Amino acid sequence: MVNGKLVLTMQQSFGDGVGIFWGDKNSANMWVGRGLSMQGEAAEYKGGAAAVTDAHGVHGGGYGTFNQKEGSLYWYHENDGAEGLYKAVFRYTHNDKNSKRPLAIYINNKKATVIEFEPTGSWDSKWSEQAVAEFTLIKGANHIEFRTLGESGPNIDQFSLE
Repeated sequence: MVNGKLVLTMQQSFGDGVGIFWGDKNSANMWVGRGLSMQGEAAEYKGGAAAVTDAHGVHGGGYGTFNQKEGSLYWYHENDGAEGLYKAVFRYTHNDKNSKRPLAIYINNKKATVIEFEPTGSWDSKWSEQAVAEFTLIKGANHIEFRTLGESGPNIDQFSLE
């Protein structure tokens, strides 16, 4: 308020089942077991990557794809818990029998790991959750990016932090 007049209002909305968690000194591992999911269609895209919306059989209504090209998917995540090692479980699909469509995972612009994805037998309907990676998230702001490594990438429905 300025001089008794309202000059700014702010509002934040969340998807179904997502919201703010106000922790305390005992919430160091607040994301463990909570199933926080980052949706593929909600990423920011570079290169050949893009969102596919109005999809069926996915969580959130869409997924991220690399369109048989090179590119990256990027998310911003605010970690209100402690710095630590987190496990990411990927829900993905691809039908390239000649490649495991590896992705480099960058956290805060530093290469954390590389993950490979076994073919599932479909490009848009046989989703698998067999791909798992571990990486460290710091307390506070985290920039999470998946970059292709010369073989395009799988279609990503989501990844969940455990």
